[in-house]
Formats: sequence, C-alpha cells, structure tokens
Amino acid sequence: MAVRCSMETLANAMYGQPGLLSLVLDRDESHGWTLSEERDPLMLTVSSFQIVLLVAAFLCALVAGFLFAFVAVVMPGIQRLGNRDFIRAFQVIDGVIQGNQPLFMLVWVGSVLFLGIAAILGLVQLDGADRLLIVFAALAYLLGVQLPTIRVNIPLNNALQALNVESMSEAEQQAARIKFERRWNRWNAIRTAIASLVSLTLMALLLRA
Repeated sequence: MAVRCSMETLANAMYGQPGLLSLVLDRDESHGWTLSEERDPLMLTVSSFQIVLLVAAFLCALVAGFLFAFVAVVMPGIQRLGNRDFIRAFQVIDGVIQGNQPLFMLVWVGSVLFLGIAAILGLVQLDGADRLLIVFAALAYLLGVQLPTIRVNIPLNNALQALNVESMSEAEQQAARIKFERRWNRWNAIRTAIASLVSLTLMALLLRA
C-alpha cells in the first residue's frame, strides 16, 4: 500500500519548479512504513534545457564578440593601410578562419547547434512570451547572422582571396578594395548588432528559466 502526498512547497524550494517532487509512504509487512521520493520526469528535461540554453548564450556571446572585434579593432586598423597591404592583411586574417581554425569552428558551428536545440526544447518547455523569445532568438540568429555570412561576407572574402595583388596595378587594387570594404563592413555591423541582441535575449531567458 502507498500513500502519496504532493509537496509543492518543498519542490519549489529545492528545484524552483512546482510539483516536481512527491513523497511516497510505502508499507509492507516486513519493513513497516518507509518514506521515499518520486521526481517528475519533466525535471530532467527542464534541467537539460537550462544547460543547453546556457551553452547557447555563451557561444552566441562569443560570436558577437568576435564580430565586434572586427567592427571596433580589426577593420579600423587595416583601414589605415594602403590598398595592397589592406588586401594582403585581410587575406591573411581570413585565411586563418577559412583554414577551419578549430576554436573558431567550435564556437561558430556550436552556437548554431546549441541555439537550435535550445529552440526545440523551448517550444516544449516554455510558453507565452518566453516561447516567443526563444523562437525570435533562433530565427534572428539564423537570418540576421548566419544568412548574411553565407550570402554576403563569405563571397566577398572569397573574391578578395582570389586576387593576386602582386600582379595588380594600383588602380585595380583600389577598385577591388572599394568593391569589398564598404559592403563587407556594413553587413558585419548588422551581424554584430543582431548577434549581440540574440545573446542578450538568451541571457534574459536564462534569468527567467
């Protein structure tokens, strides 16, 4: 025979979620009354969601910081160079990234993966405004950061990588730089702003989770 009593107050205090813990009194002839606890399986899912959300927020913040570094330091720095040196400097920097630098790939790909998982779990675990926020964050990151990267920044990078500055005249170098620099900077600023907004949104959700 078992007597079940809900302990929502205790569950709130221990886990921050109502109704996650029940105390069960069992009685058998050999041992008499024993006290045990049962936990709602939902608790494991909530905990997993919080961990995934934390990792997603961390990785998206790193991506935002990486993009911001180009806005604030890298591009203003090489902007002071002449056309030939500007092109060569960016080719070298981009060559490290396109060489599948392990830490960069871990952060960049990981941010997409963990945010996608967080969005899927959030659709199940969250409701109301929180559900809308996690969906907004995922869509904004894909459409405002990843899509411009694929459609704009990477093609511009590849076009610049294909140049042989040693065989180009000064006029050709200047034309290539003008074609590249302004558009690349504009879209990188957009990516930076959206990645920062997504990171803040995920942090806000973490505080509410």
